Amino acid sequence: MLRDPRRYDVPITVITCEYPAETVRELTANGHPYTAELAKVRDAKIVDLPTGHWPQFTKPAELGAAIVEALA
Repeated sequence: MLRDPRRYDVPITVITCEYPAETVRELTANGHPYTAELAKVRDAKIVDLPTGHWPQFTKPAELGAAIVEALA
């Protein structure tokens, strides 16, 4: 179990494939339990990649580009 609150200081990128980024933002803003941990992160970027459950198979180039951008 993660317990160290410093984890919320680590910048993250969430690549959303099944839900639009706007939906994730709304869930987070409304305190939905599904995004409770995300709401605590101080620097979170949410990126849309509308493709479904297996983006590595359906949109591998786009997924790779999103990952590379997140690491840049």
